[in-house]
Amino acid sequence: MLLLAACQQPAEERSADEIVQERAQARWDALVNEEFAAAWEYYTPGYRQMSPQDAFAADMSARPVQWNAATVVSAQCQEAESKCTVLTEVTYQPGGGAEELRNVEITRDLEEQWILMDGQWWYAAN
Repeated sequence: MLLLAACQQPAEERSADEIVQERAQARWDALVNEEFAAAWEYYTPGYRQMSPQDAFAADMSARPVQWNAATVVSAQCQEAESKCTVLTEVTYQPGGGAEELRNVEITRDLEEQWILMDGQWWYAAN
């Protein structure tokens, strides 16, 4: 048994870009699936302290937008500055406004910021 452990390759370390891209995609997947409590877990600890999970979920549920899809395109991290810029392609339907826009599906790129705190990357809500 000891011999097998000695032969194993060490776990490959992932880059900050890969980690943030994975976390950003998980947050967007939760938003698209209306799993707002799960999405809340990716926000900074300070944001979560100021916006309790149930209040966050209620606010997100009341928004007049329906997210249909989201794909994280890239994450570019500056680890020395503890920040990362994420580019995500989001497809959504606006719920309010003019009647003719309510069934229109819009796709656009969104840029968001993530920050490194206590060894973990968090979504920094504006």
